[in-house]
Amino acid sequence: MLKRPSMRSLFFLGFFLLLLSGCSSEQIYTAIQDNQRFECSKLPEAQAEDCASQYDTSYSEYEEALESAANDNKQ
Repeated sequence: MLKRPSMRSLFFLGFFLLLLSGCSSEQIYTAIQDNQRFECSKLPEAQAEDCASQYDTSYSEYEEALESAANDNKQ
């Protein structure tokens, strides 16, 4: 009998397929955020809202934070 792949395995397979298909960093970021929010939706309602709010950062906000952290490390 074949073993059923785990959700984590499917996620990583999808992630690497996105990388190989030439998607932009923003598309990959959005796909990961969407997947995380989907996982949050499986929690009880009160927890799901708190969980999903962690993944509301836009790509431009993410880039700014990344650049800021990189600049802080250079100093």
